[in-house]
Amino acid sequence: MSSSPPSVSKAFNAMVLPALGADGFRQYAGKEYGRVVDGVLFQFLVLHVRSVMHREFFLEFGCMLLPEPHSHLVLQPGGRFPDDCPRSTSSFRADTVDRLNASLRAVREAYQSITAPWFRRCATLDGFIGALEAEVPRKPYLMRVGHASFSIACAHHLAGRNAVAINHCQAAQEQFRLQFAEAPVREWARDCEGKAEAYLHALEEGAADRLHEEWAQHTIGHLRLEPLLDGV
Repeated sequence: MSSSPPSVSKAFNAMVLPALGADGFRQYAGKEYGRVVDGVLFQFLVLHVRSVMHREFFLEFGCMLLPEPHSHLVLQPGGRFPDDCPRSTSSFRADTVDRLNASLRAVREAYQSITAPWFRRCATLDGFIGALEAEVPRKPYLMRVGHASFSIACAHHLAGRNAVAINHCQAAQEQFRLQFAEAPVREWARDCEGKAEAYLHALEEGAADRLHEEWAQHTIGHLRLEPLLDGV
């Protein structure tokens, strides 16, 4: 009679979570770990366990602005752990205890040497902007569809650079408009164009802070981040 496969989540919490916890990460949902830095940046790791031919797992990581409207996690900037690896090389075996332990040791080492430094570089608004801009050459669609421009606009305003934020917001609005014009089935692009238009008006009228407060509450509620904000 075959034994049950080992619990990836329990082993991850035993072997890797202490390293995450030393950097301020906490388990805030089932297999989701995060921290809030600089008051406005949410950084996270997500553990995914799957069974195909072999039981295996993979992780994703990212950094998001809390005062930007999000209803789900986005890997922008971010990607597949440890450093946006291709899918074929970034899954870890977990079908036996020995393989799981070896995989988790590799995860812990990769986190400490690769992903933790990435999180530290993204721990300020300027670092977040730099991480987004660094991804554009590898993922040009990020800027083409407008999302990166909009996030950069938000970050510049939060950093006190309103004029720069206006420029990026105008770029985002035009990118969203072009996306919808190319394919009218992209209803999301029209919605995002409207969001960018409203934000641009708020930036020009000095009312953007109110929007950011509303967006932060939206994001915190939809992503269930309240446990991370205790004592912040």
